[in-house]
Amino acid sequence: MNIDQRPWVVRRDRDFDKLVARLPKHERERILEHLSDPDFDPYQGDIRKVKGVFDTWSKRLGEYRVFYEVMQHEHTVDVFHVERRTTQTYRRGKHKR
Repeated sequence: MNIDQRPWVVRRDRDFDKLVARLPKHERERILEHLSDPDFDPYQGDIRKVKGVFDTWSKRLGEYRVFYEVMQHEHTVDVFHVERRTTQTYRRGKHKR
């Protein structure tokens, strides 16, 4: 829940941009539109806290999971990984920084 009324600043990692560029066009557009939405809230939607990692979350967007860190005090979100949802999505460790 976003009590602070400031919009979230979303920063994308270079590796994230490379991964997104490889996705099908409609999936890429869906993900990028969602992240650039002025009403973006990292705590809404189908989200999961990544176990064992401080303030790292994942959000389901279609068939993909977008991984990001939330800096509450700075009101920023650092997006660093995207991966197609499979049974192996959380086992490989790529979602950890």
